[in-house]
Amino acid sequence: MRSAFIQFNHQVAAHMACQSLIHHIPRHMAPRVVEISPNDVIWENMAISWWAGWLRTGIVNVIVAGMVILWAFPVALTSSISQVTELIDDLPFLRFLEDNDQLYRAADAVAGVLPALLLALLLFLVPLIMDFLAHFQGAKTGAQKTESVQNFYFTFLFVQVFLIVSLGGSFSRVFTELANNPSSVADVLAKSLPGVALSTSSGTLLQIGALINWYVIAKIFSSTARSKWETNTTLPKVKWGSYFPVYTNFACIGLIYCVIAPVISIFAIITFALLWIANRYSMIYVNRLALDTGGVLYPRAINQTFTGLYVMEICLIGLFFLVRDTKGDVACLPQAIIMIICTFMTALYQLLLNFSFGPMFRYLPITFEDEAVLRDEAFQRAQDTRLGLLDEDDEDQMYDKEGIAPYRHRATDSVNTTDGTGEKSPRGNKLTNSGAARGLKHAGSLAVRGGKVLKNQTYGRAERGVQSATKYREQRRKKDLEAQRAQGEALYGGFHDEIEDLMPEERDVLVRRAFTHSALRARRPTVWIPHDDIGVSEDEIKRTREFSDHIWISNEGTALDSKVRVLYGRPPPDFSELDLINL
Repeated sequence: MRSAFIQFNHQVAAHMACQSLIHHIPRHMAPRVVEISPNDVIWENMAISWWAGWLRTGIVNVIVAGMVILWAFPVALTSSISQVTELIDDLPFLRFLEDNDQLYRAADAVAGVLPALLLALLLFLVPLIMDFLAHFQGAKTGAQKTESVQNFYFTFLFVQVFLIVSLGGSFSRVFTELANNPSSVADVLAKSLPGVALSTSSGTLLQIGALINWYVIAKIFSSTARSKWETNTTLPKVKWGSYFPVYTNFACIGLIYCVIAPVISIFAIITFALLWIANRYSMIYVNRLALDTGGVLYPRAINQTFTGLYVMEICLIGLFFLVRDTKGDVACLPQAIIMIICTFMTALYQLLLNFSFGPMFRYLPITFEDEAVLRDEAFQRAQDTRLGLLDEDDEDQMYDKEGIAPYRHRATDSVNTTDGTGEKSPRGNKLTNSGAARGLKHAGSLAVRGGKVLKNQTYGRAERGVQSATKYREQRRKKDLEAQRAQGEALYGGFHDEIEDLMPEERDVLVRRAFTHSALRARRPTVWIPHDDIGVSEDEIKRTREFSDHIWISNEGTALDSKVRVLYGRPPPDFSELDLINL
């Protein structure tokens, strides 16, 4: 499929390999992606060649540009519907509304609600279309697809929601207001932004889609035991690609008018305060975060926020040039020149910011290896203690007063097990069984300065820093973790939903089969039918088994009640707790 998955024994080795020049022929062994979740792989895009990927990218960019431009017409139309008086002037056949006050009031009430509904429908379709386009573009993982959607959707929202909706009801009105009175636009935003903030935060807390799905759609379509199980145990997942741009666009709007009309800063503070409360609650108690993008969406959102700074500075330059004195000359020429210089300085700062921190967006620095080794050792000690392979007394004797393992103990710490040949072989921390790892830790504990080898306390400082930081985070987030743990126990009580809960042999099996094709590691599905009192399900199971030995059918854990409604008391027979574990 023109692709390969390569697993490394050490995390830092994977990050080093991804940054190396591997092949002498251009476009071979490229592009490379690090930290991939097996459940996040888009298998149908693994066979796309590099030239097909470039071609698809060009097609998708053209389509997105067309959407950004052409979508303005229906969006502007929805805004113009709210102006009933202007509609009557523009459309003579609506003049009968002026003769009837009741009809005019009804039309005015509908015009106040209809534009918001139409705009919500138009904006609801956009993320779905862009998600399909990102998939067609050739994204290899869901994280890559999310990044593409974030770029596309922010561009769309900034043009449509800010330039079209916020600035006026139609193209002609936008350009007229900008030409005649540019500062009046801030008044429009000051009126619309708080309403948008209230509706967005309240919608996040209310979870309208989840309510409709639970009380309407599920009641109609969830008639089988499996569908009811999935409805009751599946939490909504956050689509970060269409999630970030909404709030990035809010930030841009607040930045653009914080100088032109400072009163909007108050509404921006209220907006983000409400959004912070609503989203914090949803992330802890409502949503289930299955996939991780590695934090790359945040720096991308920061770069997109610079769009608001540039537009603000350009607006200020225009306003300074518009101010005239009694002679008709430009009165604020020095201020305009200062703003031009500030615009170039902002661009230079953004370039330096990305140049300095860009390499760390996707790849871990080598200096993090010490802390990673400490975390892996602590994890292995905890697992050995939990499994009875290491006593707490033995653990205390292995470490000195500062809690740091001596070098000889770290290098030789292992547990003897018997391999398949009957020989005793060391097994314990996989990081301590590698000569390369020992050399790496030894190199990290020494520093050469001025031709002399000096002791460096990096290792001890790293462990103490990790311990103190971990203790602080645990104390601060204890309540949130308890809430999340309670959420998981309520959904999957008794199931191991973390890789730390598994035995080492089970973890090894998972890792070995993690990146095989989903069709090769898929389990045989079960036909799950409910048990009934007159024996229809038992007869169906008997007949099916006589018909074929390859069909798995069962009525375990589900039955019909007195009103012939399907009930279930356990997961489906083909359900495995391994499906809950994110590798």
